[in-house]
Amino acid sequence: MSLPDDEDDPVGDPVVVPGPRAGILLVAVTNFVVGAILIVAAVAAMTKLAPLTSIMSGQFTTVVSPLVDSPQGEQVEWILRTAERFMGILLVLSLVIGGLCTAAGFGVLYLSPWGRGLTIVLGFLSAAISAACFLIVNLPGMVVYGAYAMVSLIVLFDKDYARQFR
Repeated sequence: MSLPDDEDDPVGDPVVVPGPRAGILLVAVTNFVVGAILIVAAVAAMTKLAPLTSIMSGQFTTVVSPLVDSPQGEQVEWILRTAERFMGILLVLSLVIGGLCTAAGFGVLYLSPWGRGLTIVLGFLSAAISAACFLIVNLPGMVVYGAYAMVSLIVLFDKDYARQFR
């Protein structure tokens, strides 16, 4: 006795398989979320709206003040100015990358080839940033950037998803 084919079974429950659009939607939403996080964090740090930023800067100033008055005060001030410039550059980069993630999200959502390409580039950049976060033991950064890289690269290099961007 053979089992009936699914096509001949009118009472059988249909199997719902997510379409190829599900992965693309996941990548688009991931782009939007990561872009928003980067933009909000950069703006908060620039305007000192983040409570953690103000607490850390207050503690930093308390620790560094005696060093500025020491004989190596000029060197300490130079290091502080350099650190401020470096942080400013990082904040601007965060805004730019956040904007690019948001734009890439729209590109992926509307199946634009440039959106796929931009997301792939951002995915490789995120993988590199995740590796750097691992080296400096920054667990939240490693998880966020690593997850973004994995989701975007795995989905967009899949041949079924890639075919939709033509």
